[in-house]
Amino acid sequence: WLTHQESMAGPPSTIPAKGISSPATRAGLLLNELQYSPEPVLDSVLQLLQFAYEQDPGRPGTGRENLILFILRLAVRVESHAKLVLQRARGATTGVGARQVAPRQDKLEILQERVKLLSGVLRNAGLEMMLQWASQAVKRKPRKLDTAARVHAHIAFLFKNHQPENVRDVSLFMASQVFVIMNSFKPSSKRSSSSHLLGVGEFELFDVFERWRTPVATWLREHVKEAAIVMENVERVVTCKGTADITMPDANRVWREMPHEPGNWASSPIRTEHSPDTAVPGETYRQWLLRTYHKTSEGSGAEIVVSVNQGRYHCRDAGLQLLPERVLLAPHLQEAWSRQVARSAKLR
Repeated sequence: WLTHQESMAGPPSTIPAKGISSPATRAGLLLNELQYSPEPVLDSVLQLLQFAYEQDPGRPGTGRENLILFILRLAVRVESHAKLVLQRARGATTGVGARQVAPRQDKLEILQERVKLLSGVLRNAGLEMMLQWASQAVKRKPRKLDTAARVHAHIAFLFKNHQPENVRDVSLFMASQVFVIMNSFKPSSKRSSSSHLLGVGEFELFDVFERWRTPVATWLREHVKEAAIVMENVERVVTCKGTADITMPDANRVWREMPHEPGNWASSPIRTEHSPDTAVPGETYRQWLLRTYHKTSEGSGAEIVVSVNQGRYHCRDAGLQLLPERVLLAPHLQEAWSRQVARSAKLR
């Protein structure tokens, strides 16, 4: 991209700069190639994916693991830049931000064709390979939870440019998100960066999780029957009972969205008697779970309840919650950030 000497030269001494190397960046050079000559870049990435698929050992923990995961991350990032260029070509302005990234007209059809092919390879061969790895990681004795977390981080990362909007995709995305959070991020001020363990940096993962948090929460609310299947799949994966291949809900329990806590789901056994689920003023989420699920109180030694929190949650020490739907529909907010960007707000 840039020579070592050029990268160490620092900012230009004059404006405008005397040469074109000063304002050049890696992302800018990639966008330039995708605009004017996308074939070599995308064909090379497709060949790398083919190589990764051919080298797949069927499980993680081999000498080829890091290379294969690197190729997957590279392909997702190139796909992200290519889709940005295509957004401009379609006339999108909201949520894009970057100017002058539209492709040449004579390269538009080629770019669309290659991006479609790249996306298909990532969400089919690439995803299936990672699912096989994740299954093998938890089957082995002793279980390699750190290895499984790294694989699940890459499964979630494969959805960076693809919105989950069916039972299988939502199940895989949410299960990987919960698995990574449960087995990787430790509540310690002295913990090291997760990029060393997961291969994907915390910032990139957080961006993917936040990008789809509201769309996924909305989808679950609008598809209650399918949501129950998703939740069963999530529990199955994070407890290492199996893979996310359940197609029917559990006949012995139901999953419900917590009143006044949009995005937070909990399970409860099917009872013949009426079980009130209205939240009591001042009641915490945990207290509500114990009362509605076990009809008991906190500290009574009740069994741990599995729940999935897509609404109110914490990021380090900052409390966050989903923005209300009416806020996301505000014209000035959509004009400035787009519906896909505004996801959460700090609680005061």
